[in-house]
Amino acid sequence: MSVSQIKFFQINFLIYNFKNCCSILKKKQMIQQKIFFDDLEKFLNSSIQSHQILHIDIQKKGNQIGAIGASDLGSGLGKCTNLTYLQLEFGGNYIGDQGVSSLGFGLEKCTNLQNLTLCLYYNQIGPIGAAGLGCGLGKCSNLQNLTLDLNYNLISSEGASGLGSGIGECSNLLNLALYLYGNKIGATGSSGLAFGIGKCTNLQNLNLNYGENKIGDEGTQGLCSALEKCTNLSNLKLNLLFFLIYFYFVFIPLVFFFFNLNHFFIFKFCFSYQLINLFIKISFFSSFFHSNKLSNQLINSLFFLLYLKSWNQIGGSVIGSCLGQCPNLSNLTLDFSYNQIGDEGASGLGHGLRNCTNLSNLILNLWQKQFICF
Repeated sequence: MSVSQIKFFQINFLIYNFKNCCSILKKKQMIQQKIFFDDLEKFLNSSIQSHQILHIDIQKKGNQIGAIGASDLGSGLGKCTNLTYLQLEFGGNYIGDQGVSSLGFGLEKCTNLQNLTLCLYYNQIGPIGAAGLGCGLGKCSNLQNLTLDLNYNLISSEGASGLGSGIGECSNLLNLALYLYGNKIGATGSSGLAFGIGKCTNLQNLNLNYGENKIGDEGTQGLCSALEKCTNLSNLKLNLLFFLIYFYFVFIPLVFFFFNLNHFFIFKFCFSYQLINLFIKISFFSSFFHSNKLSNQLINSLFFLLYLKSWNQIGGSVIGSCLGQCPNLSNLTLDFSYNQIGDEGASGLGHGLRNCTNLSNLILNLWQKQFICF
């Protein structure tokens, strides 16, 4: 190694350490400045206008604020015009449409917000409330980081579309995480929400959790068509949880599109040149079948889990073809357990992998009842 190369590595090492130090100092400074409340009254009686970094955790002590309390909270937040960071946690408070709409009305006045986390699971939020919240979020034009947990509400397709409209106005978003388990958004809601997300062309990190929503073929196609516009994405986490019916030893999937060559658009979208880190979890549940054994591994690498009982040889070839379009991959784990991809599928998979010339870590699990026979 030449002297110039050594100096080059030394300089890069110093720059790397300097950036890490700056990041740590920034986090420490934020922690020191953060104001925390676990009581609504204490927040309302505080110096509201002075807050810049705020964390309110109503659920910590099991407090129930209801719709009226949420309205008071929204009114108070509307006065926090200097807020840049806000974390709200009050799951299971049954604030309903009225409460979350008031919350959205307050948030729309926080125009300096850059970081927002809302934990609103189990709050009986319907389509009107979700649309109201989306309207408020749309006014927060400086948002860069948004985490929204609406698990197990009832926002339906109308609410999801309204939420998407609001998110679509946040053109500066870099990081977005949405948790929408069990909201019955359906195909229309999925497409509407994705259409809004597709307007956030600066997105770099996206985490979508669409479990138990029955978005089907149409919803998934709408999702992928919209996300194709997010050309700056480098990290995508897509969590789809579906249910299977177990009857006379036959698994009947409620999602057909994974078994048909014409419906592999989801994979063709996800495997793109730009992506470096990709996490896709497709879990299937029945009373006798669980398939989430690898869900917490490989955060910083491509993680791809397919655990489908009836997958055929065509699927292996298609996935191989898509993987071949990912020249930047360095870490890859493929779990094709119980898929019967056969010799044709395995050959297609290998053909695609040979184009991944930057791979440094590869784990393949091809355990199945029927495989290559000679």
